[in-house]
Amino acid sequence: MNKPQRYFITGLAILFLAVTATAVDYKVEKLPNGDVKVTLTNGKVYYNPHIVGRTPDGLEVAHKNGVGFMPFMYLSERLQKKYNYNPEAGQAYSKQKAAMKRQMAANRRKKAQAAKANKLKWKKYFDKRHLENMEIEIIKLERRIKFLKEQIPKLEAKADKHMNSITSLAGSSTSNGRPGYSWRGGLVYSNRGKNQRRRSEKSKNRVIDGVAEEYLSSKNTLKAYRRELDKKEIRLIQMKRHYKRLKEKLE
Repeated sequence: MNKPQRYFITGLAILFLAVTATAVDYKVEKLPNGDVKVTLTNGKVYYNPHIVGRTPDGLEVAHKNGVGFMPFMYLSERLQKKYNYNPEAGQAYSKQKAAMKRQMAANRRKKAQAAKANKLKWKKYFDKRHLENMEIEIIKLERRIKFLKEQIPKLEAKADKHMNSITSLAGSSTSNGRPGYSWRGGLVYSNRGKNQRRRSEKSKNRVIDGVAEEYLSSKNTLKAYRRELDKKEIRLIQMKRHYKRLKEKLE
């Protein structure tokens, strides 16, 4: 605050003090720091007050900490006469102002209640939609779990079959245990020489490699299905619990 403003406010405060010096129904003090302290009988305290407006029931004042209101009933007769205070008009205005405040408070409560009801309405709507989405998700989970449970035994059997084929093929000899014959693609042919035996070995290894790839593919798929089944079953249990709680809440 610059000096001119401070001098202006101090002057107004001194003027207020001079005007109300004869008051007996409130207390006015001059503080050591130069501030003027005004204490009304209702306990309200104002520092450096100065009048900025008037209503039928009191004076509007600006003070060190903001703005306030001084009812005429707590001021001296001198100020009441100075500002033409009419008790009947003041009381009527006070009642009207109190009624307006009550009406405004009632409107705020009504508005808050309407907002709360609207919020609950939309929350219930979204909870219902969420419940419907959960029902769809539960059905999807149950179908997927059923599929996985059907496929896992098939993959296990398929992997075992491939492993047995690999073991059988890897354990067979080029002569198939019978001199003069060689293995080729699962058939027995007469051995016509060393080159024929070499070609037979390469053919067998290619078949073994192909079966081994199918075996690994089956095992990897089986491992992924088992892992997915565990997760899906846990997820289904959690979702059913959540679904039950939400449904009970909506009911």
